[in-house]
Amino acid sequence: MPTSMPPDPEDVLRAEQSLLLRPLDELRTSLKHQQRLSDRDLEHAKQTLSHVLSSATTEERMRTLRGAVQKLSSLRSKLEDAKKNDALLFEALQARLQHMQALYHMDPASSDFSHWCDTRLDRLLVDHMLRQGYMHTAKALAQRQHIESLVDLPAFEQIHQIEMSLLGDEAKGQKPSAALRKMGSTLEQELRIQEFIEYIQAGTPSSRIQAIQYARKYLAAHLPASTSPSGSSTLLRAMGLLACGPRRPCYQDLLSFDRWEALRRQFRTTSLALHNIPTIPLFHFGPGIRAKLNTVLPALLNTISLDEHRTVLIAEYGCMSSRAMSLVRSIIETFMDRIMARIASSPNSSSAMAYRASMAGFARETADLVNFVVIHEDDTNHDFKPFRFALESHPDSYLNPLWQSSFVPSLQNVIYSTFSARPFGSRVVPPDSLHLGFNLMDLHWIHTPNTNVSLPSVAHAELTMCLNARAREFRRGGIFIMAFIARSESGSPAPTETDNLSTSTPSRSKSGSLLFAEQSKRFSTASISEQDAQSTTTPPVPPSTNDKDIWLAMSNMIMPCLQRLVSCGMMKVDVARLMLSLPIHPRTPAQTLRVLEKFSDVWSVEWSCGIGCNKTKEYVTETGETITLTSEPDMLRLPQPAWVAVQSGKLSQDAYYEHIIAMFKNLYEAHFRTVLRERGKLNKGAVEFILDSLWDVLRSRMGDSATCPLADCELEIQILALRRL
Repeated sequence: MPTSMPPDPEDVLRAEQSLLLRPLDELRTSLKHQQRLSDRDLEHAKQTLSHVLSSATTEERMRTLRGAVQKLSSLRSKLEDAKKNDALLFEALQARLQHMQALYHMDPASSDFSHWCDTRLDRLLVDHMLRQGYMHTAKALAQRQHIESLVDLPAFEQIHQIEMSLLGDEAKGQKPSAALRKMGSTLEQELRIQEFIEYIQAGTPSSRIQAIQYARKYLAAHLPASTSPSGSSTLLRAMGLLACGPRRPCYQDLLSFDRWEALRRQFRTTSLALHNIPTIPLFHFGPGIRAKLNTVLPALLNTISLDEHRTVLIAEYGCMSSRAMSLVRSIIETFMDRIMARIASSPNSSSAMAYRASMAGFARETADLVNFVVIHEDDTNHDFKPFRFALESHPDSYLNPLWQSSFVPSLQNVIYSTFSARPFGSRVVPPDSLHLGFNLMDLHWIHTPNTNVSLPSVAHAELTMCLNARAREFRRGGIFIMAFIARSESGSPAPTETDNLSTSTPSRSKSGSLLFAEQSKRFSTASISEQDAQSTTTPPVPPSTNDKDIWLAMSNMIMPCLQRLVSCGMMKVDVARLMLSLPIHPRTPAQTLRVLEKFSDVWSVEWSCGIGCNKTKEYVTETGETITLTSEPDMLRLPQPAWVAVQSGKLSQDAYYEHIIAMFKNLYEAHFRTVLRERGKLNKGAVEFILDSLWDVLRSRMGDSATCPLADCELEIQILALRRL
């Protein structure tokens, strides 16, 4: 790690708040629990002594005293166990404090600083592996580097164990959790509803009776007390499922296996929030994209006019994918700096007068000057509860009360957040209202799949639909920022084009047709046995002019694994072919430009990265400052963080393989589950068995990390900043 630009300790401390908060919060909770136990049992002992004094016989007194002694012994045992656990938490807190305090007393050029950076990198690697479920690898790395006290192994092990039980269809009713109720979580209710649905789905008379009994015992109390519209709606539909039966099409989403995956995600987010652990890891591709945006974002924000606008509207589209909480915070800071500088230079402006007018009968506050409304939008299929928990718990969130109160002037009661669940391409705010909006890492996914239309055509239509809807929402001069996964013009077409399996497949490019034919040949029944016999060798790769095409590399890695499962009779050939039809389309620069040409009279490209443009634009701000924005013709290319760690010697070959498996799971697993359930007609247990077998085959086929097809591959990103004309 370079030492010429040492990190600011205060910035590091803000990013690492959870490192200190978790053991401190655990200690506080443990002490409260011990206090409650002691008060309860000691009060019981006092009552017992009073009863002994009033007892008639010696035998009754001895029996009562023996019971009291036994209860006090149990209390002593519990307190001793709690003391041991508290000692471990205190050691962890002390080690973490020492780790953070050491940064304040180090010379950036010293070897101690390099060692501190190495320790932090090791900790981030362990945290990333824990979040991906690789407990043994994470534990081994933590033990080897002696950083057990700096990572949250016990908490993640407990979370992982329960997650696996959820994926195994075990939604057993638990006692209500006061902590869950305090945070407003619907997790308990959703688990109850899921178990109720499982009884109905069994379809036997006895299971139907069990469902009715279960609803009377556990669900009747939830309906009137529910504060979540989505939760009560799901409960009502579950009751409709009981009345109408599982064959009605309108209830099929309740029977989908995706509900188990959604429950797993909700449980993980809720559990991390309870443990004061950030829901978003610090070790992923996101920082690279945000770092690139931060190089141009301040300049773009200074070109947005804020005259006479006391309410600034900001929209985050596709919020479940963007991970842009820290961006919103920096955006608000930039806008506030501009507003305060304008007031300081023009004390008699209308904004300043409105600020003073608040003194008439009310205390002066920042809300008299400006307010911010942040709208978070995503598809109707998403549950916003986990995202809301992340906003409220993450230290970098713009809703962090400590940051709001410490900002000058105070931002308390100034920022308002709201959520909008709408179908893709819908409008979410009134016309001509948005100042700023962004859609990060969501537009490469296909939101309206159609098996009779090619993926490039669907992606073209979706981007057109998005820009058309946003054009109505943005005020003139507003900025709309987009970032999505892309691919170079020289690369082969996306392997996901294999989704068009019908006879009415639209025309394709020459190279796309060759790739589709190659994949079809590989999945022909006659070639399965021969290919499986050669499964230990590297599969043939279709010709490509871009050796770093990550999509072609991933497709060539997963295809032989699917062939192995087909040859073993674990799935059918047509199902294996459908599993390659990932609903994602990385756009080429030409495809993006074709859409932008349609909106040349509505949207202006202020700055771009990756569409072949290197134009320079100059703007004069309200203060007379000249701002220059120069577009970058080449795409943003992000190497795998795991591969960078391997090259620096911080990650072993086995750990690198685990990261590759995690990458495939994040991209493919949800799609694979859907295909196996809907097209393969497999039950949940069979689906999980096939997926486990698939990842085992993929792991067994990996050779040396240096020869892995993904080793030198980079993720290509296009970034666009559009201005509403």
